Amino acid sequence: MKNQYFGDVKDYVKYGILRVLTDQMKCRLMVNWMLTDDDSSGEGRHRYYLCNKNRGKWRFLDQELYDRLYQVVKVENQRNVTCGKYCINSAEVSFFDKVLSSGEFQRKIFFNEFDNAVGGFDLIFFDPDIGMAYPDEKKALKQPSKYLFWPELSRYYSEFSKSLLFYQHRRQSDSPRTLIDKTLIEVHKNMQPENIWVFYRADVAFFLIPQCHVSKIASDAAREFKNKWGRKVAVEEHV
Repeated sequence: MKNQYFGDVKDYVKYGILRVLTDQMKCRLMVNWMLTDDDSSGEGRHRYYLCNKNRGKWRFLDQELYDRLYQVVKVENQRNVTCGKYCINSAEVSFFDKVLSSGEFQRKIFFNEFDNAVGGFDLIFFDPDIGMAYPDEKKALKQPSKYLFWPELSRYYSEFSKSLLFYQHRRQSDSPRTLIDKTLIEVHKNMQPENIWVFYRADVAFFLIPQCHVSKIASDAAREFKNKWGRKVAVEEHV
């Protein structure tokens, strides 16, 4: 995640998912932004949903969230992840906003500090710039700060017993279905969840991996999200 991405349409979807999950699951949420420095790429500028001509097409999904993002992005012109605190209703949420650099030693310190922060939380959301690194993805080795790696993710599921949600961006060479299928293969290879929920649009997907003891309530929450957001976001369960 970069500060420049704040308020992008993917952010609207992201906060929509987090709001439904925390409300329905009554869980304590830790958000790890995996924050990286802004760049000159121009990524994160898709805020068309906040334009007046598109208001009727998007606001109905979550009117309160839409109005908060409109205020922060369009009125106050803010682009900072610290504004995320205005987008989630639950008091049981915390944000890990340390900057992640590419150095191996710095990355170790980053995750050591995060380990010490997650003790009291039930659900962890990871928001890397690009997403989970595929095994054959050479770019991930050159720019590791933009990725989360499977051994890093899986230990929070197995050792820390946390439910997980993570962001996955579609690579140019992949179709949305390829993105989902490739990612599911790695989930099953590294973890043994009872079920997995996928929330996706054309260029992005969010994967929910609940712990077995909250599988039913997580499924109820995912279905509630589908009821509210199904016209804009596809939702699938995989077992």
